[in-house]
Amino acid sequence: MKKFSIFTFLTLSAFTLFAQHDFRDGFVITNEGDTLQGLIDYRGNNLNARKCLFKTHEDENIQEFRPFEIRGYRYLGGKFYVSKLVEENDKEKELFLEFLLDGIVDLFFYYDNGEHYFIADKDGDLIALQNSSEDRSHLYKNVTKENKEYVANLKILFQDQFAVARKVDQVELNHKSLINITKEYHDASCGNEQICIIYEKSEVRSKKSAGVIISVNSINFNPGQGFDGGGKLDIEGFDNHVFGTLGFYQEQNIPNLNERISILTILSYSRVSLENKFSEPIGYSLVTIQEDESLTLNTLSIDLNLKYTAPKGAYRPFISCGYFLDYYFKTIYSYHYQSIANDGNKVLFESKEDQSPFSKMDHGLVFKSGLQTEKFLNRQSALFVSYKYGLGFLNNLTTNYLGFGMMLSF
Repeated sequence: MKKFSIFTFLTLSAFTLFAQHDFRDGFVITNEGDTLQGLIDYRGNNLNARKCLFKTHEDENIQEFRPFEIRGYRYLGGKFYVSKLVEENDKEKELFLEFLLDGIVDLFFYYDNGEHYFIADKDGDLIALQNSSEDRSHLYKNVTKENKEYVANLKILFQDQFAVARKVDQVELNHKSLINITKEYHDASCGNEQICIIYEKSEVRSKKSAGVIISVNSINFNPGQGFDGGGKLDIEGFDNHVFGTLGFYQEQNIPNLNERISILTILSYSRVSLENKFSEPIGYSLVTIQEDESLTLNTLSIDLNLKYTAPKGAYRPFISCGYFLDYYFKTIYSYHYQSIANDGNKVLFESKEDQSPFSKMDHGLVFKSGLQTEKFLNRQSALFVSYKYGLGFLNNLTTNYLGFGMMLSF
């Protein structure tokens, strides 16, 4: 029941977050050339190339536009997208390309599993600017060679301006370098007769943050069918022990995919001491059997998570999911068996063991949900609940960790 409640909470949190929109001021250009002012949902470079979610006012219904259903759309003071037909892997694809530069030749961009650039010649035909690579063997070593097809394409396009064309060899396949060389060609060709408009805005750079993370956790065990017991006593006797965790985290967002999605990596240390006791009288209560089993785990843990954070608000909810690996670098195990005469408490028989039957590591899935803010100490901080579902402690045994913690950036 507890696991069901946790999964239900995390699932509802995920649906709630992903359903949120990030509407920004902008306008849509219809196929008839009319301009519709309103709000446009910002979803990152990848999704922005595929559809436009628009509404005229905050409380209006959302309209969805696909490429060529409108000419284009633009965020006020921000990015400008236009409908274009591009060829990819011998197939035509309709996309909203980001308009980087409008001049005697035009420059466009979109992101889909990598960066794609196009330049439109004076006739408006799109030319893909590519840089493929291939592996070659050289002096018994495998080396990767860049073909730089875009260099040849730019030289052909700029051949009527020799001073510009000779600089193409130094051009790199990125926003800044391509915009600079294209504008230089425009200025050399047109002078002041035609204005060159740069629509490109400063790219949303990948943001990094790092800090400390602390949490309080509980652990319990869930034996499955075929579980052979592991230790000497009932494994569930180790349940519900509380322990602390201290560590460091690093977070980096992925703006080309979605500004709200980031990779969260956590490295932490914990020490948990588990104890299991059993006592039972036998032989008409003349003898008592006592068993004590203890297990101390010193753990280094690494979590790799994909995190989604709500776009707006002073306090923004987030959810993450990923994979964890716990390594028990120091394990202390003991089992103590005694049979004691109830008359005088004399020890009749005694045995001890210190060889741990448990695995040296655990691994599985990890989920987090919480609230993030920059209000506390003017730093990024977050409160969260976490759930870890471990699969590797013993065969046919799952471990369940429930935690509550805080992250605070440096």
